[in-house]
Parts: sequence; C-alpha cells; structure tokens
Amino acid sequence: MTKIPNNVMRPPIGFQYVKGKVEPIKKPKPKNDLQQLSTRQIKMIEIDNLEKRIAILQDQLELKKSEISYYPEKAEGRIWLKDIMEAVCNHTSFTPIEITSERRYKELVKARSLYINLCLDLTKHGVTHIARSCGDRDHTTVCHHQKIKAENSKCWSMKTDEGLALWADYNKIKQELLNNIQHGYCSEK
Repeated sequence: MTKIPNNVMRPPIGFQYVKGKVEPIKKPKPKNDLQQLSTRQIKMIEIDNLEKRIAILQDQLELKKSEISYYPEKAEGRIWLKDIMEAVCNHTSFTPIEITSERRYKELVKARSLYINLCLDLTKHGVTHIARSCGDRDHTTVCHHQKIKAENSKCWSMKTDEGLALWADYNKIKQELLNNIQHGYCSEK
C-alpha cells in the first residue's frame, strides 16, 4: 500500500488511497459458482456428499459380506485356540501358564510344539497370532516348530521313541478335537 501524504486525511473504511485518490476497495470477482455460495450452503453440499459416500460404502460392505462364507459370530464347528490349549494341557499335565512361560525344558518345549502345530493345522490363524497366544513369542518360533515337524527332525523325529510318542500324542489330541467339533463340545469364544 502506498504511503498517505501528511496533508490528506485517512480514507474511510472500505476505501483505499490509490495514486493520489481515494477509491473504494475492489473486491475480487469470484472465480466460479462455488465461491458465490454461502458457507452454510457449502456445508450442506459437503454433508450431502458424505451421506452419498456412506451409502456407497455400506452397499460395498454388504456385497463383501455376501461373498464371505466365514463369520466369527457363526462359529459352529470351529476350534478355538483356548480349546487346543486346554486339550494339550489335559494331555501333558502342564498348565497354560507353564506352556506360555519363558522356560525351555525339554518336555515343556514338546508341549509347546504340540500346541503350535495343532493351532496351525486346525485353525485359520496366522503364525503371528499363534505366536502371540503362546507367551507373546515371535512368529519365527512358530515357523521353527512348523519346520521341524515337517522335516521330522529334533523332537518330531520318527527315528526316536520320543518322536514317535510325540506324533502319537499329536494325532490323538487332533482326533479328540475333531470329534468334539462333531459332537458340539468345543467352547464358543
């Protein structure tokens, strides 16, 4: 803004001093129709657009629900992680606290390996979720137990009596859990 000379009075509100003259302040012309709308009208348009978007998202959600055949609320015939933990504890005489503990005793590791491999075979949970349910462990622990079972090595070796006993325990617990599902004995979440 240019400097006003001392002998000229300040222009009234809404006017400005331009090149020796007092002129009204020119408001910029709106660039489009949206700038002419009042704030309330703009908010009403935004709300209307959001409501349309919500309706579209709800339709998409319903479409996805119809495509999915698995719903957690309809869990008939599902084996839960706590059912597996309970079965392993009953069979091995360890408590859930001991199985999920940091201890690495030989018999405890076998029970933990039973639990992990049964979870992998009987549930749709991923390795991370199974690891977290087994004493907040890392997913690589589950991958390790899966690998040693697949390769029949270490405690799962078919060449040792301990390995054969572990395989027998595994098959027995798995069959018990599957029978419980058929008879409706598995707990609901």
